[in-house]
Amino acid sequence: MQFEYLFENGQNKQDKKAFNRGDGSYSQSVSSLSNVFDNFRIQHRLTAIGSFEKNYHTVIGGLGIRNIAIENINYISDKVIIQNFNNLLPRLSYQFKPSMSKRMGIYYTTSSSQPSINDLQPVVDNSNPNRTQEGNPDLQPNYVHNLNGNFNTWQALSGRYIWSGFNASVTNNAFA
Repeated sequence: MQFEYLFENGQNKQDKKAFNRGDGSYSQSVSSLSNVFDNFRIQHRLTAIGSFEKNYHTVIGGLGIRNIAIENINYISDKVIIQNFNNLLPRLSYQFKPSMSKRMGIYYTTSSSQPSINDLQPVVDNSNPNRTQEGNPDLQPNYVHNLNGNFNTWQALSGRYIWSGFNASVTNNAFA
């Protein structure tokens, strides 16, 4: 049995200022494109992992418990958004290895990530007119399920190697 603990404490600050060209200089502030925004995050994650191996079979399973506390402060609107999320992050893998040259495995994992400060800050970013973006301070962390598997065989005398595999992923609360 293996245990892992992760602690992360982070702060992001972004001060966006936009100006119009007025009297020959860029001195007229554009309030709709300007904002001052702070993002504070504290994360705790505890994971337990166990493994079992017998003959040609190996099974590894684990469960992570994660808490993340997020505080978003918009200094222009004086709005504070406090969020607290708990996630279970299971993982499971199975590997079948009947010989030194053949192997098959299937793997399931979960993960979660937080939106960036650009995703959160509620101000229009029109620096690229083909892709304007406005952040949403109410965004939640995503939750991703991954399932993949593979099979490979290798024949030393002929030098032949065959590999095949698949990968599938589903994301809840996706943000782009």
